[in-house]
Amino acid sequence: MGFAKYWVLKPCAIPTTTVEAKPLSTVARNDRFIQRSNKKVVAELLLDRTVAAEEIEVTDTVDAVESEKVEDAPDTVESATFTCASEQILIEKIKQLETLIDTLRRENFTLREQQLKRDKELAHLQMRVNKAEFEHRNIDGQIKKLKVRKPTDC
Repeated sequence: MGFAKYWVLKPCAIPTTTVEAKPLSTVARNDRFIQRSNKKVVAELLLDRTVAAEEIEVTDTVDAVESEKVEDAPDTVESATFTCASEQILIEKIKQLETLIDTLRRENFTLREQQLKRDKELAHLQMRVNKAEFEHRNIDGQIKKLKVRKPTDC
């Protein structure tokens, strides 16, 4: 028989095996399966959300009925003063937190300014170091040139 007239592979080519592609029908089938399962998950989540919303509405109506009963009770003055006192405490806590937030913002601002100053100083010092290293390399090169040169006889 002899040798083939033409090479099947070019010189220096690396032979590889090709993986057969899956038929399009199985790929599409898998995609449809994933989409169906995703739709089921979304439907379950929406169902849970609507059930939770209905429970909230039921509790709101129960609270409204109980609040009507409380309004009819003779202890409303005490409960009103209690709510006012608790509101005052909450207002004071809110003011304290706001002042704390303001102080933390100021401190954060000053720390950022200090960081910027340090970054500028670092950049300046890095530039000086780079310049010194450059000069050092030049001097080393000059010294090597002088060592290589033979002394002349006078």
